[in-house]
Amino acid sequence: MVVVTIELGINRCFLLEGKGGYVLIDTAYSRYHEAFKKKIQKHGIAEKDIIGIVLTHHHDDHAGFVAELLEASGAMLLVHEKALPHLAKGASGEDDPSYYISKRALRYFKLMERLHSFTFPPVIPRQGDLILSGEEPLRMPPELGIDGTLLYSPGHSSDHITLFMDDGTLYCGDAFMNAGWSNFLGKKYYPVYAWNRAILSDTWRAFVAAGARKIMPAHGDSFDASVVAQLLA
Repeated sequence: MVVVTIELGINRCFLLEGKGGYVLIDTAYSRYHEAFKKKIQKHGIAEKDIIGIVLTHHHDDHAGFVAELLEASGAMLLVHEKALPHLAKGASGEDDPSYYISKRALRYFKLMERLHSFTFPPVIPRQGDLILSGEEPLRMPPELGIDGTLLYSPGHSSDHITLFMDDGTLYCGDAFMNAGWSNFLGKKYYPVYAWNRAILSDTWRAFVAAGARKIMPAHGDSFDASVVAQLLA
């Protein structure tokens, strides 16, 4: 399977070649939409070639230009139902206070709150979109041609999902981070903050039990899934 990685600021977006088009894992901040179009064009891909968008969670650095892309492409949106209230508002947020991995991360995000709005164009699901509910895994729709399963993976956020491919590759959104900036702010492989740290650990255990082999985070480099068991030890 062809996988195209698009780097947009602090984000990595993944385009997976499916049946008659590509499935995109997340977008980035809304200001990167034009850059996204230019970068995919270099790979011979147009927005109309995107047939599905897996939105791992509602935060603005992932949902930033989803609304515009859905309109341009007509793609199917795949997202958890717990994301919908936040997407309708077009704003990042959680139901409970988040746990920051370090005092440094806490200070950074408190500063960011003064400089950044954490908003994005609202996203309203349409007929034909796939809305996950509850905690049950769900196979990718066969019409998209992607051999994988969507997993409810809360911890970083309450609505978080991941795409677990049949070959063991895990497109994990922010369940893990492995970027220079995130490692500086917090701890290697850990997201810089979590909606619920204990639930995040349970999600990691589920990844190990499912047989994950390779972790593909939205922020930073991929890594071998054997690291996860070490983090849990």
